[in-house]
Amino acid sequence: SMSLTFKVGQAVLSDDDTVGIRQIDSVKQALLDIIHGEGSQLKEFHIVGVASPDGSYASNLTLAKRRMEYILGQITSIIPNKNKVFITTKAEVAPWSNVADLLEADSLKTEAKAIRDIIQKYPGGQDRQWERIRSLPFYKSVISLYLPKLRTVNYSFKYDLYRELT
Repeated sequence: SMSLTFKVGQAVLSDDDTVGIRQIDSVKQALLDIIHGEGSQLKEFHIVGVASPDGSYASNLTLAKRRMEYILGQITSIIPNKNKVFITTKAEVAPWSNVADLLEADSLKTEAKAIRDIIQKYPGGQDRQWERIRSLPFYKSVISLYLPKLRTVNYSFKYDLYRELT
């Protein structure tokens, strides 16, 4: 899992996200070790981009897709025979319940309950939930601080390693 800082509303890493750049480089190096390793072969690479629920659901999903594709391009650019590797991608928007979970974990029970009440009142309507949640008096001072924690890229890969029996 990587926690990356993107420029607001864009599918480009923030210039000051040196940790994110190191994380991407680390994944690239791990894949290169497999690709160039003796008796190893990369079989699958899976990536999921997750956006925070702040904003309209449709635009967040589109942004999550663009960001995931950007990172996918960065990472898989080092794979020589992409057609021999099964690659899957997925983009999703984190639900508001994840924000409530983070708040509860930090003992902000009242704030978490307010979010859960809105979710219960407007089930399945993330846009309506967002409209109500952003009008909470502690939205800017508390909730907005937790949203970056939900903006992630998760990846996994599978490879075969063949060794001679000794």
